[in-house]
Amino acid sequence: MKLVSITCPHCGGKLEVTSNSKMVTCDYCNCDFIIDDEIKRIRLDDAEKAGYEFERGRQRAILEAEQASVKAKCTYCGGTVIVDNRNQYSTCPYCNNVFVVKDAIDLYNKPIIRTPEEIRGSASQGLYSEDSGPGCLSMIIKFAILVFAFSTFCGHG
Repeated sequence: MKLVSITCPHCGGKLEVTSNSKMVTCDYCNCDFIIDDEIKRIRLDDAEKAGYEFERGRQRAILEAEQASVKAKCTYCGGTVIVDNRNQYSTCPYCNNVFVVKDAIDLYNKPIIRTPEEIRGSASQGLYSEDSGPGCLSMIIKFAILVFAFSTFCGHG
């Protein structure tokens, strides 16, 4: 059973009308009214249409919010966060600092460009650096020789 809200034409009070009401009495001025089926139909149709439009709008807002959600990198701590790109500022959930959304998105999407010196520097800190022992290729060759020798010694070769 649906309720339709209609105002009293005599005093302006609110009349509660159900879908099967034929007559209603105003609680404020005690006037009796016969309810026309056309009024109920129009009010009920409008209510259904309004509900439908509301739900459509709600679904559209959810979709727009999902499309506006993008990954970014906090400009303070470097944590990866999800931001709404329609906002100008956001707060990092890790360090609680406020950052500019556009800058954080740019930082997340920025390609990592390293100079040859940086690459050589990071390689010298690794396991196969030139300073700490044999290079990667010679290490692979030594490993292959060990595998061959082991398989020959164990009788698998």
